[in-house]
This record gives sequence, C-alpha cells and structure tokens, in this order.
Amino acid sequence: MGFREVLQTELWKKWTTGKVLGGLVIVAGLLIGGLSIWRTVYTTHWISPQERSAAKVALAQIDGLQGLEYGSGRNLARRDIEAQEAVATAEGSERTVKDWRVYEALQTYINATWEARRGAETGDKMGSTPMRDMLARSIGWLRGSNPMPGQWIDASEADMMRALRFELHKTLD
Repeated sequence: MGFREVLQTELWKKWTTGKVLGGLVIVAGLLIGGLSIWRTVYTTHWISPQERSAAKVALAQIDGLQGLEYGSGRNLARRDIEAQEAVATAEGSERTVKDWRVYEALQTYINATWEARRGAETGDKMGSTPMRDMLARSIGWLRGSNPMPGQWIDASEADMMRALRFELHKTLD
C-alpha cells in the first residue's frame, strides 16, 4: 500500500464517532447519577466525624447537668457555660443534614434540661406545648421518621427526655 492510498483510507467513520460519543454519554450519566445518589445518602444518613466527636462532648456535658440542683451556685453556672460552649462547637461542626439534626436534638435536650431544672426549683411542670413538640420532633428526626401527631400525648416530659437522651446516645455511639 502506497502513501497516497493510506491517506485516502478513512480511518474514522461516522459510525465510530456515534459509538464513542454514545459510550461517553452513558458513562457520564452513570457517574453523575451515582454521585448524586451517594451525596443524598451521605448528607441524609451519615454523621461527619467532626460532628460526632463534638456532639459526644456536648452530650456528656449536658448529661453532667442532669444531677445538679438549680440553685447549686458556681458549679452549676460553670457547667452550664461548658455545656453551652460544647453545643456551640457541635453547631460549628455540622456538615450534613444528619449533623444538623443531631445539633438540633442537642439544643432541644439542653433547653429541656434547663426548663426541667427551673421547673423543679419553682414547682412548675415542664409541660409547655412548644417544648413537648420540640422533644417529639427531635426524637423523630433521630429515629429517621417524622413524629406522628399525638404520638407522645400520654408520655411525661421525663419519658420524652429519656427517649431523646437514648436516641442521641444511640446515634452517636
């Protein structure tokens, strides 16, 4: 075969172009679809390592507040500040939707702890509807479901706080 014959030979045909481009489109579609599914699962169901460690510290701080009396003076004030700082650190560590849900549950747990402690001091019950709704929502989020209306209607506030504490520990361990 001479040089002129080689130059006149068609090496790349329209059919070849169609097959190559079609394959690239299929590969790109699978890659984009796979990445979007992975991102959805990652942001919805996984807790980032930074949030997990920050939330564990915050949960330990809040659990430490449970046994203290409202009027315990400086020790209580110091522990309150430490717990607030730990929750703020957890807020700064959130990366995914699950991280945000854990942070919101921690915020609800510390608020419910303060309200229960103040109620024990003043003799009032913690039965405020907004706090009960926040507790029910946080428990539902950690369980991966939306709370059903009236699901916690007969539960005491102490039962709801125990359930939230259990769900937080289960989620973070």
